[in-house]
This record gives sequence, C-alpha cells and structure tokens, in this order.
Amino acid sequence: MEKARVSIFLGGLGLAFAGVAISQLSVQILDAKGILNRAAASSRFLVQRRTVARRGDIFTSDGKPLAENVDASQMCVDFSMSPKTRAFCADLSAASGIPEAEIEAQENSTGYTCWAQPLPYEQVLAINKVKEDWKAGGVSVGPLPKRRYPFGPSAAGLVGKLLNGKAIEGLENLEEPALAGVDGRERGMVDRQGAFLPQWSTESAVEADGKSVVTTIDSYMQTEASDAIEQAVDLNNAVYGSAIVIDPQTGNILAMANWPSFDPDPEPDHMKFPRTSDLDSAYMARLEPGSMLKILTLAKGLDSGRVTTSFTFDCQGTLDIVGNAKVRCDVHHGTRAHGLVDVAHVIGESCNISAATWAMRIGHDPFIDFLRSAKLFSKPGLGLKGEVSGAYDENDPSPKLQVADMGFGQSVVMPPLSLACAFAGIANGGYRVAPRLVDKVGGVEQPKAAANRIMSTDTANKVLDCMSNVIQQPFGTGYAIRIPGYWLAGKTGTAQIANGNGGYVSNFVGFVPGHNATGSKPKVEILVMIDHPRNGQYFGAAVAAPVFRELALAAIRRYQIPPNDINPTTAYKLKA
Repeated sequence: MEKARVSIFLGGLGLAFAGVAISQLSVQILDAKGILNRAAASSRFLVQRRTVARRGDIFTSDGKPLAENVDASQMCVDFSMSPKTRAFCADLSAASGIPEAEIEAQENSTGYTCWAQPLPYEQVLAINKVKEDWKAGGVSVGPLPKRRYPFGPSAAGLVGKLLNGKAIEGLENLEEPALAGVDGRERGMVDRQGAFLPQWSTESAVEADGKSVVTTIDSYMQTEASDAIEQAVDLNNAVYGSAIVIDPQTGNILAMANWPSFDPDPEPDHMKFPRTSDLDSAYMARLEPGSMLKILTLAKGLDSGRVTTSFTFDCQGTLDIVGNAKVRCDVHHGTRAHGLVDVAHVIGESCNISAATWAMRIGHDPFIDFLRSAKLFSKPGLGLKGEVSGAYDENDPSPKLQVADMGFGQSVVMPPLSLACAFAGIANGGYRVAPRLVDKVGGVEQPKAAANRIMSTDTANKVLDCMSNVIQQPFGTGYAIRIPGYWLAGKTGTAQIANGNGGYVSNFVGFVPGHNATGSKPKVEILVMIDHPRNGQYFGAAVAAPVFRELALAAIRRYQIPPNDINPTTAYKLKA
C-alpha cells in the first residue's frame, strides 16, 4: 500500500514537471513569434546589433599559424536604453578605455553600437560595475575575436597587423577581402537590464566567416632567417637588414625576414621588445646591390657576345672613364690591382674595373633595357602595401660613367626582393621568377605568375660556375664561408652609399647547392643585405656572408640536402 502511494506521488510529480516543460516549450518555441511580436510592438526589448565575422587565419606552408584568432570581449551599448549624460559616458570611457568622445558621438544612435576593441578581463569587470552603479540598461559585453601573432616580430614585416580592427599592412592588408569575411546583423531580445539574450535571436549572426590563407613560408627557415639577420644587424650596429630565402625554381618565398621589426600584438610587452620599426626593408627599401650585380653584368655580356669566357683583363687598380672620373677596385691584400684576370677571377675576386669594362662594352641603353627586363626597376610584384621599385638617375649627365658604375652595382638602387627574383635566373636556366607568398586562399590554390626569360640557359650555367669560385676557390672573396662536403655558389657585394652621408651596404647572394659535376640543381637561393654597418667591418664577405652560411646550413638541415662535393676529402656528415 505504501509503495502504491509513493508511486502515485512520483507519477504526479513527473506529470507536474512535464506540464512545466510543455509550458516552457510553448513559450520558448511555439509562442516565440508572439513574444517577439509583442516585444517589437513595445519597442523596448527587441534590438539589433552587428555581429563580427570570424577572421580567417594565416598559416605557414607547414601548417604553423602566423596569425590566428583567440576569444576576447567587446563592449556594446544601446543608447536608447542607457543614460544620456556626460558623466555616464566618462565612467564608461574610464572602464573600457574607449575615448569619451567616441562614446558621446553614438548617443543619438538608434541601435546597438559595438566597439571592436578587445577588452581584458579587468575592463569587463569595470564595465559591469559601471552598469550596476548607474543601473544602466543597454550595456553589454559580447564576444570578439582577438588577433594573435605566434611568430611575433620574426614574421611581422610580411604578415602585417591589425590596428583597431583595421588591416594596415602585410598579408593582413593584402588579403583583407578574403580574411575579413562579411559581418552580419543579429536581431533579438534583451532583458530589462539590456543584456542580449542569444536564445531569442531571430536572424543569422554572420553572413560569411573569413577564409584562411596558406603562405609559402617555411616556419623553420623563417625563424632561422629572423634570428640570423637580427644578430648580424645588432653585431655590426647597422641601420637595418634583410634576409630572403626563395626557391629559385618556383619563386616561392620560404623566408623573408628583416630587422629591426615590430611586435604586431596590439598590447606588446615593450620591456621584452623595445625596438620597433614598421619598415620591412626586404620590399620597402631601396639599397645599392654593389658587386652582386656583376653576375648580371656578366650574364648580359655573354648573351650579347660583348664578353666571352676567354676574356682577360689587366687590372691596375684604377680606370679613367670621363675627364677626371675614375673607377677603382677595392683594396685587397694592400693593393687595388688584381693584375691579369679572366672571367672566373673577375667574379671570384670581385674586380670592379673588369665589370665596368663589360658594362661599357654592352652599352648604356642595352644594359638599362636588360635591367628593366629583369624587372629591377619595377616593384617586386607581391602586391604588398609599401612595395618600392628600383631606381637610377634617368638624367645623368654622363651615361658612360653611369653605365660603368652600374656594371659593378653602383649608381643604382633596388629592393632586395627584386634582386632575389632576378638572381634566381642564374639557378633555374635563365628565368626571372615572380615572387610568390600566398599558396592557397580558402583551400583554393593561387595561380603562379609566368616567369620571363632574361638570359640563355647556357649563360646561366656559365655564370653559376663562375659564382662557385667565390666560395670554393682560395682566391674567392667568400672562401671563408665554404661548407665541407657541399659545393656552393655565391657572390659578395660591398656598395658605397651615394647619398652624401657616406657608409656602405654589405651584401651576399648564393645558392644551395651550386652546379658541379654531379649536375645538382640549386634548392634554395639566399640573399642578405645589411645597410650601413658601423662597427668597423663593412665588406660583404665579413658582414653578410656569415649570415648566408648560417642559413645555408639551416636549409641543408631542413630539406635534407645531401653532400654534393665530388671531392671525397672534403665531404663530411653535418650535425642535425
């Protein structure tokens, strides 16, 4: 009997709960339209607010995030339900960090106003306290995606940053239409205190989230390049420097680092990172290439027939050009004179006078046309904000002296990335490659720009062989950076800055590996340019070449490039 009474009681209790559930179901679902209609008629509890699309992430080619979203909060205010006093706006400004004038400017708005400014937890608490103290309706704190940059200053120059929700540079700016997505409007109810009730939302929050972008950047090489260029700039007390690693066969940028850089985090820790610069010298700066340009001078000379592999020249250290104007070789081992040199020694020992002679044989206009065909007077072509083109004085009163200087990389300035794209032709059979930074957008592979031929395949191979003398032969200016077991090719460059203030640009470009009897093709090209070193050393061999060697070793490790030197006495196994 007792059990029967318990069963009846429990059954009744269950029916009661079921009745409540059915009642709530009726209110929340079946009668939702009626409730919303009554709220709309009252004009008090039905509101509209902007909902922010989730921004697309940016990744390296190996799946590491360069830019990603993390959860944060934003402040929203419906001024039709909140106090309209200056004191209230002042308190809200102090709590949120949003300028008081911005808050006051929205007082007459008819809907929800949201500020896309990430709020730390302390500010969220402060806003809620203002809301409580003022008994203010219409004030709420909602979700907002916050941008995070895991690589920090190491990749800031190419990734860019958001400033107050706006993409101002780098890939963030370039791919803004795809990354941003399309914001939506959410229409629904608020409670008596103005807090939005998501369960009563009647419209889709977002029209379209942003698409993810996958770059060509290799995370390991980017980190190595950033660390190496930072150390070199600081060690040599230089103004700035760039290190670029590209695949010379495709134009894919594997790393593009510069120093000084900046912290893209909207709340950087300045104690950890006191130096900041928004200038990415890899594509925003024009620098003198110096003797690196000799390899293109030789290429044009060979292609035009004005220079042959049997060329010899007796370098006496100076060469009269026009009037009192002279071309001089740098001092090596106490003298400027190189003596009798062939093509291999001109590149290996970096003879200015021979390169100037080549350029004059080619001729002023044909040489300028060649540099223009290599797109050295155009912007690199990534489409990034701030890209600059190469330049020279088109009204120079002495074309003969100008072309002589250009032959060894003076009287002309170019962005490092443009030079890297042109030099790639020496490694890929004669084609200037278009730089490529974005591989996929929203999972769709991006088209590859066509390369343009700037020299013959035979000429490219001959120039590459000459460049190997720079590193592999004792007379080469880069002999100190050779890597046992690996046959490399490169070219040093030291350019005197012609801006009236003096100083030098220290450069190096090279390939890993270089051509030799095994027929191996270069896997990577590495270009290093360091502006205005001020610690006593300024030659490219002393300042820029060590960075090349460090990055060459990193590339050998990263891509497991096997030893390719045919001389077994120099081969050895690299440490991992």
